Amino acid sequence: MIKSVCGYCGVGCGLEFDTHKLIGDIAYPTNEGLVCKKGVSELHTIDTPTRLLRPIVRSSVHEEFKQSSWDFALDVAAAALRRSTPQRIGFYLSGQMLTEDYYVANKLAKGFLGTSNVDTNSRTCMASAVVAYQKVFGLDYVPVRMEEIFRSDLLILVGSNAAEAHVVFHNHIKKARKNGLKVITIDPRRTATAEASDLHLPLRPGSDIDFFSLVALRLIEEDRIDKAFLSLHVNGYDAYLKQLRKLPKTKLLKRCDLSKEQFENFMQLFNESPRVISAWTMGLNQSVQGVDKNIALMNIHLLSGKVDREGCGLFSLTGQPNAMGGREVGGLSTTLAVHRGFDEESRVLVGDFWKSSVIPKSAGLTAFELIEAAEQGALDVLVICHTDPIYHLPNRHRVEAAFKKIPFIVELNSYEDSETAPFVHVRLPAAPWGEKEGTQTNMDRTVTRQEKLTRISIECRPDWQIFAQCI
Repeated sequence: MIKSVCGYCGVGCGLEFDTHKLIGDIAYPTNEGLVCKKGVSELHTIDTPTRLLRPIVRSSVHEEFKQSSWDFALDVAAAALRRSTPQRIGFYLSGQMLTEDYYVANKLAKGFLGTSNVDTNSRTCMASAVVAYQKVFGLDYVPVRMEEIFRSDLLILVGSNAAEAHVVFHNHIKKARKNGLKVITIDPRRTATAEASDLHLPLRPGSDIDFFSLVALRLIEEDRIDKAFLSLHVNGYDAYLKQLRKLPKTKLLKRCDLSKEQFENFMQLFNESPRVISAWTMGLNQSVQGVDKNIALMNIHLLSGKVDREGCGLFSLTGQPNAMGGREVGGLSTTLAVHRGFDEESRVLVGDFWKSSVIPKSAGLTAFELIEAAEQGALDVLVICHTDPIYHLPNRHRVEAAFKKIPFIVELNSYEDSETAPFVHVRLPAAPWGEKEGTQTNMDRTVTRQEKLTRISIECRPDWQIFAQCI
């Protein structure tokens, strides 16, 4: 029996493999034997006819791909990188990569090529939470674990359909409800999660900040704020209060498209619950106001002092299995490595450790800025790993047009049928889940080792090895 960890969502369930099927690991704390349909079917990601099994290369996107040796394919990719300059090279990584893969890719780009244009598809789901945590708490750190819902009185789910996206975590929520946990779901849609909640607030899309500002005003007016906590731990309260009092309360509720009764029901549950956890995902994060929406939610916890205590706090629900691991080793263009920025002290520290003299002096281009650079003809090479930007980035026509302007694109993938493939020049077969080993970090920062369940197929290689051989 081989023990490993699921590679689908941020819950990170422990799995056991007994040569022909997967079952939940009853000894693993995250899931205690529970596993969803996605997890038990994960073996299909290995045994599928769409696998990319050998390197393929072409000199133009108008030609057919030709099978290649690894040496030739890597030489072609390395030559393209050498011809360019750090400012015109980009890397687009993925939360499907293991932490070791992320680390080596980041080190190759920032430590050897000297480019900080290294971003990840976590940009589209977690970057808002990352920046909000940094602004509010001073660092990117999630201060709540899944198990704390069993010591909480109220769980507020904002823009999260956990019943479908984080299935095993939602099973824990249902169990905690039997022990007295109340659940509020804030979502425009009547989802399965909303159906299983004590209160559903069908907030009008885009009105999140209005709602949380209204909650903050009520807390202040009714003197339900934790003055001792604010005095000891919070800066900027007076300036915040001044701006908050300028807001028209009646219009805020109207913009939310909620009834007074719905709002009062929320306030009653919030005020009667000493221990409150707020958990959120794409409903807050995927927005041009994503950071501000996160901060607005965090503010009601700071005001009430319902933070930094057992069963209390702010819990961003990670979508991918290792978006957390990527954040820890510098997967985003706005961080250097291990949560370090681009200040002089951090650059010297990381440069000494990597024995590198080309550490970038500033943050690089985000995923969306990479698209803008491509549109302007300012990007020579783009390296993509385990993600499909043509499929998942917003405004597909714009992304396709931008990719057509990139002279050279390298794709590391386990499968042939990505929608980005028509724009690629070199495709490198990377080992998928089950054929590689390393670590991943789930959404409450539990680090787990992912084990190989079977041999690596034909000419596939682990991502870290591919990046290392490019050096």
